[in-house]
Amino acid sequence: MVYPAAEARRGAGRPSYDLNLNAGPSREPHVSFDAAEEPAHWFVLDLAVVRTAGVRLQGPPPERAFGDPGRPVLLQALVESIAWHAHSPQARWDDVVLNACRAWRFAVEGIWNAKDEAGRWALQRGAPADLVQAALAARAGQAAGRPDAAALAAFGAQVTARLRAATQAGA
Repeated sequence: MVYPAAEARRGAGRPSYDLNLNAGPSREPHVSFDAAEEPAHWFVLDLAVVRTAGVRLQGPPPERAFGDPGRPVLLQALVESIAWHAHSPQARWDDVVLNACRAWRFAVEGIWNAKDEAGRWALQRGAPADLVQAALAARAGQAAGRPDAAALAAFGAQVTARLRAATQAGA
């Protein structure tokens, strides 16, 4: 992602960018120059993660370079992310599970972390072990069959309910 500095500092509203480039060994490259073409939740979450976990190469530290959209905005973006993962044919099923785990951890502890770590965290808190262990195995490249769609939907709904409860608790 390439954001104009003023846009990155703003922290509120729908972020715009100069370049969105997604590529990697497990995905088709995707390039966009127009934020209106993409769901806004991606960029709200990207900026929040960079703000708290980014590494400064030059300029101000990430917590000053990137604005804070606030917890309610982040929780809503996570709800939208879970919905996107649940309904997008582009989403890998293991990402559906592990992104939900990451969202849950953020709602509880305010911590952003890697998908694998979030999955292990969720296992310690009563997440469906078969579902999360299979997602962790799939992410590690081990054979893991796709879980039942109802199990995926149920877990996504549980985490969404937790995110909404966290939003209400903060209101």
